[in-house]
Amino acid sequence: MSASESVVEVGDVITLRRGGERILLGPGLATLRWYQRTFCATDGTDEDARIEEILRPALEVPDGSNGVLFLPGDDGGSFFGMTYQTTSAECTRAVHEGLVHAAVTVLQDLSVLPSGFTLAGPRAGNALWCELFARATGVPVTGDGAAHVPDPGSVAVHTALHALHRQCMAAIRELEVTA
Repeated sequence: MSASESVVEVGDVITLRRGGERILLGPGLATLRWYQRTFCATDGTDEDARIEEILRPALEVPDGSNGVLFLPGDDGGSFFGMTYQTTSAECTRAVHEGLVHAAVTVLQDLSVLPSGFTLAGPRAGNALWCELFARATGVPVTGDGAAHVPDPGSVAVHTALHALHRQCMAAIRELEVTA
């Protein structure tokens, strides 16, 4: 399947479009807006413009967010691994990594991981989304006017990070069932 045939749309939710088929992959911008309102200083400016401002420092944070893990939920999410030294940029990157890994989990579970795809939607022009999708899936991604081909080192980090995300999500679901 070519990149032009598969499109991942990052909107309030993340979806995969293949021909006429649409597959819900998980939460998206709605979670980012929750994160912004809850954890980032806001002055009432346009949320989408503010998100771009918040994303810039997150581009400098290494893969794995320096040990900060975010697991998205239906109505927010959970952070793990935070310390007194944790920065807002690390949390911002962790939120993005968590959203991407949640989407990749659905793609893997449904066995529909494309060999490449285009990122579309309101955040498609952001390099962070494109880079993270390429690294987490291990396939080329376009969407911000550039092609993002994942390097093996980043893919290895995200493969391990993805396994951790899956384990943590399974543990949370088990707790919810027994509670």
